[in-house]
Amino acid sequence: MDLRRRRYYGVSSEDKAGILRYTKATDALVDLGDVPPPSNERDLAWLLSFHWHVNNAYDTLRDLAEHRGEGTCPSEYMLRALQWKYDEGANTGLGLSAESAKALLAVGLC
Repeated sequence: MDLRRRRYYGVSSEDKAGILRYTKATDALVDLGDVPPPSNERDLAWLLSFHWHVNNAYDTLRDLAEHRGEGTCPSEYMLRALQWKYDEGANTGLGLSAESAKALLAVGLC
């Protein structure tokens, strides 16, 4: 497994190695350019959970959308950067169900 990917996303939800699981950390902790593109819904949900500063790193976009009131919406600049990161993941194989795509809209991306 790519060490950089593991550094940010961990191997699974239980892996304490994933930096993005620490959603109450400052955005400055992570250089978004260094974060590998999300390869699945959990990766994307963790990335967005981190930048929404919700209480937990949620494993699904639906869970994140339901709990986004726990945190704060990222700035317009950060939303554009997150959209770029999502697009990068989509271009390398990230696919979402219709329900997940709807939840993605709820958290500010399309």
